[in-house]
Amino acid sequence: MMPQWTPRWIEVPITVTLDPYDALDVVGGTLTSDAIPQLKGGGYINAIRLIDDAVQAEPYTLYVYSSAPSAIADAGAYTQTVADALLCIGKIEIAASDYDTSGSACDMAFVYGCGGTKTSSFIIFEALAGQSLFFRLVPSATPDYANAADLTLHVCLMLM
Repeated sequence: MMPQWTPRWIEVPITVTLDPYDALDVVGGTLTSDAIPQLKGGGYINAIRLIDDAVQAEPYTLYVYSSAPSAIADAGAYTQTVADALLCIGKIEIAASDYDTSGSACDMAFVYGCGGTKTSSFIIFEALAGQSLFFRLVPSATPDYANAADLTLHVCLMLM
């Protein structure tokens, strides 16, 4: 029998610094969400939505972890340790071309089939010991935000 998948959009809060970020700085530090439901059976990440109120359409890499990686501050330089790499279950590339830039109030990126590219496999996770997923958002350019709430990240989880 095929499993019954239930989609669940969750917000992953991000508070950005108002000083410009350097390329490869971590935006918002390590991110997680209290809105993640009980993940007893595991699931996969189906899609992400990143809304940029600063209308910059910045390219990012979103790293996904099954447990809390080592501590890193907002705007800290991203470095992958061996311990963090063992917890990383995937990464999602958000290209400048993924953004809908037709509005003047914000840019909105959607990435589906989240496994690194639009055509690659999903990021699958088993039941999580801490009932949480963790994320690091790393720019490849130099974003500059005027408001601490300029970025909004949503993740679509498909749950059993």
